[in-house]
Amino acid sequence: MSVPKLLARVAVLLACIAILTSVSFAQFRASLIGRVTDPSGALVPGAQLTLTDMETHRQLNVTSGPDGSFSFNQLAPSTYVLSVTAQGFSPKTLDNIDIRGEQANSLQVQLTAGGANETVTVNAEAATQIDTATGQIAGAVNQEQIAKLPAFGRDVYQLAQLAPGVFGTGARAAGGGTSDLPGNQGPGGSGGGNVGGVFQTENRPQISAAGQRPDQNNVTLDGVSINSVTWAGAAVVTPTADSVKELRVVANSYDAEYGRTSGAQIQTISQNGTNNFHGSAFFKADRPGLNAFTRYSPNGTSGLSGHPDKCKLPNGTGCVDTRNEARFNQMGGSVGGPIWKNKLFFFFAYETVRNKSTSPTTGWFETSSLYKAAPTGSIASKFLGIPGISPANATILEQSGVGAHDCPSIGLVQGVNCNFIPGQGLDIGSPVTGVPIGTHSPFLGGGFDNVADVVFLQTTSPNQQTSQQFNGRLDFQITQNDLVAYSIYHVPTATTSFNGPFRAANLFHHDQTNYAQTALWNHIFSGTLLNELRADAAGWKWNEFASNPQLPYGLPQAHIT
Repeated sequence: MSVPKLLARVAVLLACIAILTSVSFAQFRASLIGRVTDPSGALVPGAQLTLTDMETHRQLNVTSGPDGSFSFNQLAPSTYVLSVTAQGFSPKTLDNIDIRGEQANSLQVQLTAGGANETVTVNAEAATQIDTATGQIAGAVNQEQIAKLPAFGRDVYQLAQLAPGVFGTGARAAGGGTSDLPGNQGPGGSGGGNVGGVFQTENRPQISAAGQRPDQNNVTLDGVSINSVTWAGAAVVTPTADSVKELRVVANSYDAEYGRTSGAQIQTISQNGTNNFHGSAFFKADRPGLNAFTRYSPNGTSGLSGHPDKCKLPNGTGCVDTRNEARFNQMGGSVGGPIWKNKLFFFFAYETVRNKSTSPTTGWFETSSLYKAAPTGSIASKFLGIPGISPANATILEQSGVGAHDCPSIGLVQGVNCNFIPGQGLDIGSPVTGVPIGTHSPFLGGGFDNVADVVFLQTTSPNQQTSQQFNGRLDFQITQNDLVAYSIYHVPTATTSFNGPFRAANLFHHDQTNYAQTALWNHIFSGTLLNELRADAAGWKWNEFASNPQLPYGLPQAHIT
């Protein structure tokens, strides 16, 4: 390879690295800063400090500077132990230091004069959680709070309203979905159905910071922007609650790197594996035997069940109570632990909602006899010959009297412009054949032919939904100065229901996948120099043409009104 070509390839590689490291935010962005002093408050330079992650035993070492200051960077949210030694002072250990994610944490260390064989141990668990290192107004919801606080649909973004400096009502709309704040355009918060909650395609947390609209918020997951490219402030992935280690919301005074938006910075950090195995599990079931009866009639007498006198129909049928046959399952869990202790860790979370039910409805449809009446080779015969154009799962509802489906029920006159045929439907005329134009009946065409043309049917629609979310994460501490991590969210959703009139051709299948994944490599060169290399991707995809080859694309829907 020639030198110019080699230099060109190196330049391209360096450009790619620069792009990858500049367009995204650090996943391990927390830090611990402070100073080491003696009992009189004088600064102690040259102190040796070791910070140990209690979950993974990852250790970082720094030396305090000439002004006694120290700094640990690229920290994951966790509980740490800090050990400090300096000549002429007793070693000091501070236990249970709680490092909040994605922020600078401060801690002042005061040493005690003494020998090396005298160790001072302090429990830092009771230390204040107020951010004194920056001027940010922010709040965080940790793993324990996420598990205990109620969040509709297990949507952790519903908890963003708890942060200081933001406003949100948390209200729900009549259908169970989020009640959006005023001025919201585009997608709102998560819905109340089986494709809402953690399976929402675009979930815009309904909070306002500094008077900004929700579309001015920015949502990140493990440091990666997961905002929709179409609607600002809307996340394309909503992590399952079991996979979230911490949710942090910064209301204002955030760093310049978040300058893309002027609203709240909603930062989600996924759960990681530790040296101890841990996990969770949950299950929710909805069964017909657990549901009350729904008062409506499959015979088309909706609303009459409260009036028994009106339900005594001549054919012996009446208003019946029909059980809700919906079958609804929601389940999931998580597991995490070590693959190689102190080195390699894994975490996996899963959640699914599965619904299998039917939805009955009624309406007027054309009969098979009407199909046959279309002239051979005509546009009508071609349209009516489309596979699946006939009603699906249909039952004739033949009645008379109250709630009847006869000629008077649709405003026609029996024997004049309509003829009721028991068991078949309504004869409303026939095609004009062999009669000069102007001599046929204006209402009946060629007149009654004793063949039913339209019929009132009850049809049944399947309502099948399977939504899943897979989350996986690996953390590999290769050396003391090299950390490699990979996390992925994979959210496939499949639904089947009718799109339009209940005809077989309109049975619609929707297969969708939302995703977010991140890979990074952190390398520490020294206490003041480090580098992060990152690659990430987020979005969603589906292909309605591929999943619905049966649909007559481009043709109008057939209705009888």
